[in-house]
Amino acid sequence: MKRLLFLGILISLSIAGISLMNGCSDDDNPTDSHLGDTSSAKFQFIDSTLGEEMFEGFGEGIDLSLELLSTHLGVPLSGSKDNPIMALQTDEGVIINSIGSVLFTEDFWWVFTFEASFIDWDETTYVSGTDSVQLLLGTSPLEQKSYAGELTFNAAKARTHVSGYNNEGQIAAHHRMDASVDEAGSNSIITVNGTTRDTLDLSVTDGQSSCDLELTEWLTLTDLEILVQPIYEDCLQDGSISLTATIDLSCTGGGDNPGPLQQLDIEGTWVITFVVNNNNTATITFTDGTTTWRVTEDIDCNIPD
Repeated sequence: MKRLLFLGILISLSIAGISLMNGCSDDDNPTDSHLGDTSSAKFQFIDSTLGEEMFEGFGEGIDLSLELLSTHLGVPLSGSKDNPIMALQTDEGVIINSIGSVLFTEDFWWVFTFEASFIDWDETTYVSGTDSVQLLLGTSPLEQKSYAGELTFNAAKARTHVSGYNNEGQIAAHHRMDASVDEAGSNSIITVNGTTRDTLDLSVTDGQSSCDLELTEWLTLTDLEILVQPIYEDCLQDGSISLTATIDLSCTGGGDNPGPLQQLDIEGTWVITFVVNNNNTATITFTDGTTTWRVTEDIDCNIPD
């Protein structure tokens, strides 16, 4: 998990294979008192936890749900772009350590209790909990309990409740995700619409202070077009994402030497919008109700010149 303090596990969202190059910030902030300084510690914290990798949790949630189904059914689901919803997966590794129980409900939901690991470079995050998964073709759920071959579906729903830890802290999270994918042309362009609602309660320390972080997010993907490429990374073409988050970061301890987190003292509601431009860039706007920050980042599709 690349973001600060493990906030990437099941919050925010990720479209798999989409890479944003950091560092192309608009520096038009100092001339207007309503525009914030993007070098401030407050903005840097919000950008690293909510903005810089907005897509991560969405893709990881899909990774987890499909890996649970694939492990239990013995049906290949992940790792193939034959199904357009696979473009929503991340590149991080998900390992199902154990499945405790499995239930297939009358309204065609798979319900798993499980233990799993998320592996990102040299960091491993361990989680356990319950994941309810429903696959759909259009608006109709897949009704079969077992499958002889690869599944055909273009929408998925998940309701996930987990607790876990890594070397940076403890987490408890609740994730609600609905995603649908439509073919949008003959050039492997798909259009994604989706919503998530996530809550997070995290206890962490920066070595000087002990901190509690409570976070609730509501996120919407609107007509997000993705070019699905067989060799190179999938590439954003059009569309937008909006995120509303309430955040409460409270820290204690530190005495005369408070840690970096305690000095932030962040509380309130943030709104973040991500809009894909027509020049291979994206504009991301942050506001806390009184101050606005705006950055422009390159969309890197990793296609050689």
